[in-house]
Amino acid sequence: MKKYTFEDLKNIMDTLLGENGCPWDRAQTHESISGGLIEECYEAVDTIKSQNNEALCEELGDVCLHVVFHGKLAEKDGAFTVDDIIHGISEKMIRRHSHVFGTQKADNMDESLLNWENEKQKEKAYTSDADKMHKVPKSFPALLRAQKVTGIASRIAEKKNQTQNDEILNHCAEFEKVFSNFLEAVKLKNTADEALIGELLFEISNVSRKLKLNAEIALTNQIETYINNFE
Repeated sequence: MKKYTFEDLKNIMDTLLGENGCPWDRAQTHESISGGLIEECYEAVDTIKSQNNEALCEELGDVCLHVVFHGKLAEKDGAFTVDDIIHGISEKMIRRHSHVFGTQKADNMDESLLNWENEKQKEKAYTSDADKMHKVPKSFPALLRAQKVTGIASRIAEKKNQTQNDEILNHCAEFEKVFSNFLEAVKLKNTADEALIGELLFEISNVSRKLKLNAEIALTNQIETYINNFE
C-alpha cells in the first residue's frame, strides 16, 4: 500500500483546485475556510485529552490539510507558496531558539521563554507596551486573550521591578473587590450589567494565569463536569 507523503498532499490539493477539480474546493477562499481551521484545531485538542492516538493522528491530518489548503489558495493568487510557509516557520524556529542554534544560553524553561520573547520583540518591533496588547488576536477565545494580555502586563511590571503588583494574593484581592461590586449590584437591582460580568471574568482569568492554569481549559473541564452531573 502506498505511503502518501507531504508532497503527495500538495499534489492532491493542486488537482482539487485545478481546472477539472472539485467545484466546492475551487470556490473556497481564505475567509470561507477560516472557521474550519479553528474547528479542526479544537478537535485535535479534544483527541489529545482523550489520549486516542489514532484519532489524534487523523485530526492533526485535518489541521495539516487546512495549512496546505490555505497555502495553495495563496499560490493561486501569487501571494506565497506552501514551501514559503515551511521555510518561514523553519527560519523562525531557528531564530527564536537562539539558545540552541545560536550563542545565547538557557539553562531552564524560564530562560528559554525569555530568549524566545526577546527574539520576538526584535522581530515585531512593537511601538509601545500597549501595542503588544493590541497585537494579541481578537479572534482568540476571550479568556485566552485576557490571559495573554495580562501576561504581557505582568512581564512589563517585572521588568520595572513592580513584582509586588503581580502577587497571587493581590490578584485574588482584586477579584474579591470586583465580585463584591457585582454582588452589591445584584442585591440592589437583582441583575448586573455586562461590564461587571466582564470584570469578573477578566480578573478570574488573571488569577488563573498567575497560578499557571489555563482558564479556557479549566472552564471546559467544569462544563464537562456539569454535564456529567446533570446526566
